[in-house]
Amino acid sequence: MFQLYKQRNFGALISDTFTFFKAHGKNYLKSYFIISGSILLVISLVTFLLAKFILGGDEVTRSMMDNGTFYILAFLGCFVYLVLSLVCYSVAVFYLKAIQEKEAPETKEIIALLKAKLGKIVLFPIASLISFIPLITLVLIVSGAVSALIFATLGLFGSILGFFVFVVMGSFMASWVLLSFYDNLTKDNGFFTSMGNGFTIVLNGFWKNVGATAIMGIIVFAVLFFVTVLPEIIGTFTLLDQANPEVFDGSTSILSIIGTIFTVLLSFAITNLALIGQGMIYYSNEEEKGNNSLHSQIDLIGGESE
Repeated sequence: MFQLYKQRNFGALISDTFTFFKAHGKNYLKSYFIISGSILLVISLVTFLLAKFILGGDEVTRSMMDNGTFYILAFLGCFVYLVLSLVCYSVAVFYLKAIQEKEAPETKEIIALLKAKLGKIVLFPIASLISFIPLITLVLIVSGAVSALIFATLGLFGSILGFFVFVVMGSFMASWVLLSFYDNLTKDNGFFTSMGNGFTIVLNGFWKNVGATAIMGIIVFAVLFFVTVLPEIIGTFTLLDQANPEVFDGSTSILSIIGTIFTVLLSFAITNLALIGQGMIYYSNEEEKGNNSLHSQIDLIGGESE
C-alpha cells in the first residue's frame, strides 16, 4: 500500500514519486489516457495546424496579422490550449485525492472528481493572467538580469552561479504554481487563498522542495530531448536526401503530423513525473501540519470494506 500522507525529506520526495508509479503506474496511466487521450489528440492537431499556419507565411497569414485577427485567434488558441492542458494535469491531482479513500480508484471516479471541479480548472488560467503570469515574467526578467550581471562580474564561475540562480527561481515558480493548483482542486479554497497556500508550502522546506522540483524538471527535459529532439534532427537530415521534391513534401507532412502527435503524447505523459512529484510535496506538507496518515488509513480501510 502506498503511503500518501508522509513527512518526506529531499530524497524521499524523489524516491516516493517513482515508488508511486511502481505501485499505481498501470492503473494511473490507464485512467490518464482514457481521460486525456482524446484531448491530447486535439492538442496535437491544433499544435500542428498553428505551427503550419504561423510558419507558412502566406498572404492570408500576413493579412490577418495586419488587421489584428491573428492575435485574437492566437490568444484564444493559447487559452484553450492552457485549459485543455490543465484538464490533463488535473488527473494527477484527482488520482492522489482518490487513493485516500480507495487503493485502486476507477476511471469513472476520477472523471466524477474532474467534472465537479471543471469550473475551477477553467478559472485557474484566467486568474493567472493577473497573478502568476506577471509574476513569472518579472521573475524571469530579474533572474536573467542577475545571471547576466554575475556572469559579467565573475566570468565562467559567474555563468555557473547565474545558471544556478535561474534554475532555482524557475523551479520555485513552477512549484508555486503547481502546488497552488493542487490546493485549489483538492480543497474548497478560492484561487488567491490557494495561491497563498502554495507559496507557504514551497517556503516550508524551501531547498528540498525546490531541489526536488528541479531534479524532476531535469529528468523530464532529458527524456524529451533524447526521445524527441534527436530523432527529429536525424529525420530532417534523412529527408534532405530525398531526390523527388514531391515525395519530400509528402513525407515531410506525414512525418510532421506523426511527430507532433508523438511529441505531445510523450510530453504530457512524462510530465506526470513532475506532477506526481508536486503531489509528494503537497501531501508531505499536509502531514507536517497534522497527523493525517492515521485518518487516511482508517478512511481507506473503511472504503475498502464497503
